[in-house]
Amino acid sequence: MKAMEIMTRDVISLDENTVITEAIAKMRDNSVQTVPILRDGRYLGVLTYREILKRHSIRPNAKVVHFTIPSPGISEDDNVETIAKSLVESGLMALPVLKKEKIVGIVSRTDLVMHLSEIYNIKSLNCEDLMIAEPEIVHEKDGVDKAIEAMRSMDLIEIPLVDDKRRYSGILKLDDATREIMGKEDGIKFGQYTSSKQPVKIVCSSLLSDLPSLKRDDSLESAASLMVENHVHITPITDSENKLIGIVEMNTIVNTIAGSNEGDGVLVNISGLEPGEEDLYSIAYFLADKFMTRFHKLTGHNNGQLNINVQKYKTQGKTKYSVRTRLFSGRISMSMDSHNWNFGRCMSDIFDGYEKRLSKIKERA
Repeated sequence: MKAMEIMTRDVISLDENTVITEAIAKMRDNSVQTVPILRDGRYLGVLTYREILKRHSIRPNAKVVHFTIPSPGISEDDNVETIAKSLVESGLMALPVLKKEKIVGIVSRTDLVMHLSEIYNIKSLNCEDLMIAEPEIVHEKDGVDKAIEAMRSMDLIEIPLVDDKRRYSGILKLDDATREIMGKEDGIKFGQYTSSKQPVKIVCSSLLSDLPSLKRDDSLESAASLMVENHVHITPITDSENKLIGIVEMNTIVNTIAGSNEGDGVLVNISGLEPGEEDLYSIAYFLADKFMTRFHKLTGHNNGQLNINVQKYKTQGKTKYSVRTRLFSGRISMSMDSHNWNFGRCMSDIFDGYEKRLSKIKERA
C-alpha cells in the first residue's frame, strides 16, 4: 500500500503570514492537528498544536511562520512502512506528499491506523500489549492549565479525566483547551493572563468530551477503530469498576508499524520526558543500545519495539523516577517496571531484569 492510496488530497494549508489565532481556528474547525505552511505556494514546513503548546506563552497576532517546523515530505510511491518511519523520525502527526515542491496530498498517523488491519498483522495483539499503564492523572475538577501541562509532559493532544474515585469520565482535547484560553484575553500565558496577576480558572469538566473506554483484553483493532471513528489519538483503558488503568496511544501503534520490518533494528519509543532533559534521553538510549546487543545474542531477533514511559514525582525537593517499559519482538511480549531516585539505576535495573528473564527462556528452550 502506497501514499497515493491512503493520502488526503484536499489539503488544508496556510500562508506563512497568517496570524496564529486564525490558524488555530482553522485547525479546530477542520479537526486537524497539523497544517502545511506555504511561502509563495511552495511548501515551507508545518504548524502543529504540539509546537504551539511547547511555547508556554504566545501573542495572538503572531504570524505562523514563527511557529513553523521544517519537515521532510514523502513521495506518492512511498510504502506504508517508509511513511511510518518518516512520521516516527520526524515526530510529526502528519507529513505532506510532495511533487516538485508542490503539495499533492497529506498522510497522517490516523490514515495509517485507519488501514491498520491491511498493513500490519494485529490479530494476536490486544490493548494490554501496547497500553501505557497508569498515565498521569488529571481530575475533572482540575484547572485546564494542569491538563495542558500533563499533555505536554506525556506528548499527547488528548488526555483522560477522572472523578474523585479515579473513575474515567471522559477526555479533554488540546484544541478545545487552546481555543478556550486563547479566547480569554490578548497575550495569554497558559493558566494566567500575561497582562495581570489574575489566573484563568477554567475547569476541565467544562470542556469534557465523551469517549468510550475499552478493557485491557479488548483487541488492538477495537482501539484503532475507536480512535478513527471518534477522531482522537488515544483510547482510555478501564477496569471492571470503570477506573482508569492506562491508555493506548496512536503514536505507539504507528511506532509498531515502523518497527515491524525484520532487520530494521529495535525501535525505542520514550514518553514522559520534556524538552531540556536531553541528559535523561541520552542515558535511556545509551543503556537501551547496550541491552539490544545482549538481546540479539539471547534471542537472535533483529527487530522489535521497546516502549519506555517515564513519570516523575517531587518529594522533599528531590525527583523520583517511575519507569514502565514494554518489549515486543516476534512472539516475545514482556514488561518491566522500576522506581528509583537515580534515573540511570532505574533503567539499568529494568534491562538487567529483561536479560534475566530472556536467559531463563533460552535455557528452557
